[in-house]
Amino acid sequence: MQKLPSLPALYVEMQNELAKPDASIEALGQVIAKDPAMTAKILRLVNSAVFGLNVKVCLPSEAVVYLGVQPTTSLILAAALTGDFEQTVCPNFSHEQFWQHSVTVANFARLIALRETKDFKVADVALRRACCTI
Repeated sequence: MQKLPSLPALYVEMQNELAKPDASIEALGQVIAKDPAMTAKILRLVNSAVFGLNVKVCLPSEAVVYLGVQPTTSLILAAALTGDFEQTVCPNFSHEQFWQHSVTVANFARLIALRETKDFKVADVALRRACCTI
């Protein structure tokens, strides 16, 4: 990277929404829906086998319910920042597969921490720390 990327607009907008006293999951879903590519990534993640849901999640607000607010914002930040990395010229390397793998690992870190500690705050920290390695 020749320069540090700036914070993604979607992430900043989500942080602004969360700072409001009347912030809601529905409002966060509407913010996410403004970015079709990010919406697709989040929906693909929450509908993946990693979550094993019996229902198909179709709305960004529903995805936030299953992922959690803080993990969702962390994932959006991580996804946006990895998109700023210079494209490598390595044959057979897929940034999309790398992102999906990294998010899956972060989610498993959260699940393991939750199972071991039964503490959602610790589990969310595990997810955010794993996301920082993306």
